[in-house]
Amino acid sequence: MEQFQNIYGKNIRHFVCFGMWIIINGLRSTLPRKILGVPGEGVVDFINVKCDKETIDFFHGVNGILPAYHMNKQNWITVLLDGTVPEKNVKKLISMSFDLTK
Repeated sequence: MEQFQNIYGKNIRHFVCFGMWIIINGLRSTLPRKILGVPGEGVVDFINVKCDKETIDFFHGVNGILPAYHMNKQNWITVLLDGTVPEKNVKKLISMSFDLTK
């Protein structure tokens, strides 16, 4: 979280609401894989992040990134937190979501 405090300063509380807090404090969502249409057994953790249209189009069909669960699919995507999406990409998507929700 310190790296994000260095980037966002006083806005960290706002940022935390849109991503990092979800990851760090376990407030991320968890659902059975079957409900999300993800192969495999059991449950999977995920977050929803806001994206621009170009990013949503770019990630269409990429493993670990789905149309948003319970959000506007034109503006949000669901990112699985099962290691399918590299951590650096998750962080970039969280940063983008922060910028779009200021």
